[in-house]
Amino acid sequence: MSKSTGCRNEPSTSENDTMTMRMRFLFAALTLALAAGSCSREPRTELFNGRDLAGWGTGGWVCVTDPEGVGDARDAFSVQNGNIRIAGSPFGYMRTEETYDDYRLHVEWRWIGEATNSGIFQRVQAGDRLWPEAVECQLQAGRAGDLLGLGGADVTCPALDPRLLVICGSVNAITLAQLDKAEQAGFTRLRLTPRQKLTPDYWYSEEGQTALKNIEGTLAAHPYNIIETNDEGGNELTAAAADALGLTREEMRVRIARGVGQLAGELFASHAVGTLLLTGGDTLLQCMNSVGVHELEPICEMERGVVLARFGCSGITRYVITKSGGFGHADLLTELAKQIATDTEETT
Repeated sequence: MSKSTGCRNEPSTSENDTMTMRMRFLFAALTLALAAGSCSREPRTELFNGRDLAGWGTGGWVCVTDPEGVGDARDAFSVQNGNIRIAGSPFGYMRTEETYDDYRLHVEWRWIGEATNSGIFQRVQAGDRLWPEAVECQLQAGRAGDLLGLGGADVTCPALDPRLLVICGSVNAITLAQLDKAEQAGFTRLRLTPRQKLTPDYWYSEEGQTALKNIEGTLAAHPYNIIETNDEGGNELTAAAADALGLTREEMRVRIARGVGQLAGELFASHAVGTLLLTGGDTLLQCMNSVGVHELEPICEMERGVVLARFGCSGITRYVITKSGGFGHADLLTELAKQIATDTEETT
């Protein structure tokens, strides 16, 4: 079912960046575990031999670059000091020669110098072109962890729990419009307070546990719910609270992401949660960290830029819908809720 795996380079999409920016990016390790169960230890297939990108064992790598670009593929992808280096020019991606299924991909990576844009393709469909049909794990600075459906992953979405909990850590205007539409359609909407967002380990405190029980009660009473990190009418209250605590904007962002991740982690085992929808790479990453999970399995694309995945540990599996902040039309959340409910009815 799964196709080749690929790693891409492309220019940053920021208006302040130029198209000639050279990306400097390293993959320190690239392995493929042919196993299932995110808490298990299974044999690994090493995809990178630490020396070059030539064929070995189960096959090597194919480099695909822009045919109209300047430079050679060897300039874009090379091996230096035991690491894969992606220079960023010419634009393109590299993929495995072999195809794999029933796998988990483990990657260790870091930027060299300024962080810009890159990604990892999974379930790459046949046909080398820019860009391929695939599911992309976004590595763009500030959005790492987002899953994007690029027309790949030709699989059937499973029946999901019809209850939907949206946890939003995005400040993108498109996402905020989607939340407004969902609230108008009957979703309950909880905005976390500055104290809940900025107090370290708030959800583990006595006050936090009390608030958590109230949230679980709301989730149990309503099928469609939203928990978000934005203040009503802007984020001035949270910014002022952060200033009072002497936090920089980056420290504020990290605390909010970690706090909402801990909240999601505390709700992970609750029967009231249903299907999760997370917006923002930081939100997804911190949620996974809170439950001690470091692997996410993409399942299918529900809409463009909206990917269904699953992860689990200790016998509990959650389906999670991931969405980048800038993707989707205004009615996306309500339509996803209808789609999930309809698919569930058809399978029962």
